[in-house]
Amino acid sequence: MKILVLGILLVLAISGCGHDEKTWPTRSFDSTVWHHTPEGERYIFVKDLLNNQHLRGTSRSDIEKMLGKPSFVSNDGTYITYIVRVDSGLIYLLDVRFVPMPNGGHVVSKAFVRTD
Repeated sequence: MKILVLGILLVLAISGCGHDEKTWPTRSFDSTVWHHTPEGERYIFVKDLLNNQHLRGTSRSDIEKMLGKPSFVSNDGTYITYIVRVDSGLIYLLDVRFVPMPNGGHVVSKAFVRTD
């Protein structure tokens, strides 16, 4: 009985490991490789994108050149999202938020991962 309980706990622990983006593997961001990587497998670049501030202060048009067409664009244009991982029924999104600039453009104010 103890072995069964330990086995169940081990399975639960292993299956839960992928749900925290802090445990995701990391690969240096490369725009060309990102574009050739399937949408649901781009999570390997997320830590580098966020930790190295590749996005902060960047214009929306430059973000779209770097990351391609977003998976979703808000009606008011204040944020865009990219699907970066699909795992066990969860969809992980890279959420990119914009603030208006005095010249009329928009730049990234923050970016983060969220689930949907």
